[in-house]
Amino acid sequence: MTPLGTIQRAIGAGLVVALAIIAAWGLRVDHLRAGYRTRLDRIAIAIEDVTGRRPKAVDMPVTIAAIGIVRDRYRLQRDEAREVVDRQSRSIRALADEGQRQAAIGARNRELALSALRERDAWIARAEAAETRTARRSAEAEAAECERVADALYRDGF
Repeated sequence: MTPLGTIQRAIGAGLVVALAIIAAWGLRVDHLRAGYRTRLDRIAIAIEDVTGRRPKAVDMPVTIAAIGIVRDRYRLQRDEAREVVDRQSRSIRALADEGQRQAAIGARNRELALSALRERDAWIARAEAAETRTARRSAEAEAAECERVADALYRDGF
């Protein structure tokens, strides 16, 4: 065996290994390209579903960016609409609470007015049954005061 033959065999084996590596790399690139092509087709179909037209591969980045902008705009509108609904809900709840508060005030004022009218009727009865002029005038004054209280409550609009 000559030293030149050993070198030729080493170079030949190196070339075979290099060709095997290049072939494996090429197969890997083809496999990746097929995967990317499949994903790109899925994206194209999704874009076609959204926009109604199938974009070219060159136009896809711009189309995807436009879809993202539109999506963000719709999300912003959705968030604003939710905020309006929340604000209206809070306003409705506050109005309901105020209505309940006013109803309680009205019920209390109604009870006060009825009490004043009952007391007025009692004072009128005392005035009619009074034996002296002083007792009658005192009872009439008390009845008038009850009448003023009831009128004030009526003016407040219970």
